Amino acid sequence: MRYALEILAPMRAKRLARLARQAEQLTDSLGEAHDLAVLVQRARAFAKNNRADLRLLFTVIDQRSKRLALGALSRGEKLYRSKPAEWQRELDHYWRRWRCAI
Repeated sequence: MRYALEILAPMRAKRLARLARQAEQLTDSLGEAHDLAVLVQRARAFAKNNRADLRLLFTVIDQRSKRLALGALSRGEKLYRSKPAEWQRELDHYWRRWRCAI
């Protein structure tokens, strides 16, 4: 969705650019959450093989993961609030106005 919005942004620059930024923030949050999940898996394997105590690391990761999840849910709800038919009507309207203007 992010890349589609970036491509379509010239039709309604402010609105679609803002939505593209929100989509970028969402993908960044989801990417970081995934990176933390992979880190937890690798840290657990390391701790098991080396008898290391990484509880503090897991606590910090858990706290960050929860903040990322809350932020991603909030952004996702805003970004995907509109139904596909609403998006289609809105983009069709932007397209027609933009085509008349050029």
